[in-house]
Amino acid sequence: MLTPVRSLQFFQVLRFATFFLTGILFTKLGLSTYEIGIYEALLFLGSVLSFFWLSGLTQSLLANYEPKEKSKEFFNAFLVLSGISVLVFIAFRLLITPYSFMANNPEVLYFYGTFSFYLLFIGPSFLAEYILLLKEKSKGLAVYGIVAFGIQLAAVAAPIALGYGLDEAMYGLVLSSVVRFVITIGLLIKYAEFKLDGNFIQQFLITAGPLMAATLLSGSAEYLDGFIVSKYFDEGTFAVYRYGAKEFPLVLLLANAFSNGMVPKVAQLGVSEAVKTIKAESLKLMHLFFPISIGFMLVSEWIYPRLFNADFADSAAVFNVYLLLVVSRLVFPQTLLIGLKKAKTIMLVAGLELAVNFGLSILFVHQFGLVGIAFATVIASVLDKLVLMFWLKSSEGVSPTSYWPWKWHLGYSVVIGLAYWFVS
Repeated sequence: MLTPVRSLQFFQVLRFATFFLTGILFTKLGLSTYEIGIYEALLFLGSVLSFFWLSGLTQSLLANYEPKEKSKEFFNAFLVLSGISVLVFIAFRLLITPYSFMANNPEVLYFYGTFSFYLLFIGPSFLAEYILLLKEKSKGLAVYGIVAFGIQLAAVAAPIALGYGLDEAMYGLVLSSVVRFVITIGLLIKYAEFKLDGNFIQQFLITAGPLMAATLLSGSAEYLDGFIVSKYFDEGTFAVYRYGAKEFPLVLLLANAFSNGMVPKVAQLGVSEAVKTIKAESLKLMHLFFPISIGFMLVSEWIYPRLFNADFADSAAVFNVYLLLVVSRLVFPQTLLIGLKKAKTIMLVAGLELAVNFGLSILFVHQFGLVGIAFATVIASVLDKLVLMFWLKSSEGVSPTSYWPWKWHLGYSVVIGLAYWFVS
């Protein structure tokens, strides 16, 4: 059965698949490595500037939404998203002034100018999928994902297939964001009450602020780990680490989509109703992703040298440790806390996770090398969930067993631990 949460999961998978397929098509259609590098660098920088506030604001909307035929929350959230997108647009435009530190590379700066318009339109467009989620338009959300990402893939890849260059591909990317922006406006006209509400915006930002900070702190761990690797190892070893330090993407995508999709259920129905669904659906995710992760763990040492080359054989050892993150990703105390608007708790625990990750990475790198840094990430992530679970129990009286299928989870955790021991 297609539910709003599953539609959101499907949407996030389509997002990932689109960017993945774009990279493949670029290589197959003959775009130069240099131009692909520019495209990927722009997407990376855009993500760095946007991921934390988009995540925090959308999660805050899910927690603060009140179901109505016409919702003022949608319009006011759109205003905030648009305002921040304008600020990001201005930041990008400042990179292409004569006074920018990047002014010595006018060719790259030209693409920055085009890409800035993508960021201007795509930020507010993130609202569309959450309007459809909150209005429980499951089929509409799935169709929107197919249309939006189908247009994006075609608009970016078609110019290259027709013999044009990165210029035209970037215009295609901007065009796809404009289409999504127009769809978002259409959804606002249908479902939003166009009324400015200062009280809602204040509460919206109060909830979003700590969530943005938490996302920023969590995202910083990857960069701190990279810094540690670059400090203690050479460039070749850094590449080996980066190729291995990757979670199985579907676990992260579907777990995050499920968590976000359940937040409004917690906020609207209360904890006692939501925990039943969280427990049942998280068990389904465990049945799916623990076996897949174990399977990848058993074949990774064979895959890596063949997928890349023999120089990256050691990346498999790092990848196997990252597969252990499935243990923490499929437990969802944060979903309940966000739904209860306990955003500061999420932020504080995210800060603790980052500190533990950094400290253990420094400690383990000397004894275990690259694998030690990866293990620090896994331990810090597990600690994050344990602290959140304890906090829920002590402050809200929510028993872990009410939302955590602990017997299956612990059993799977032992099995994947044994699988790791077997391949190590």
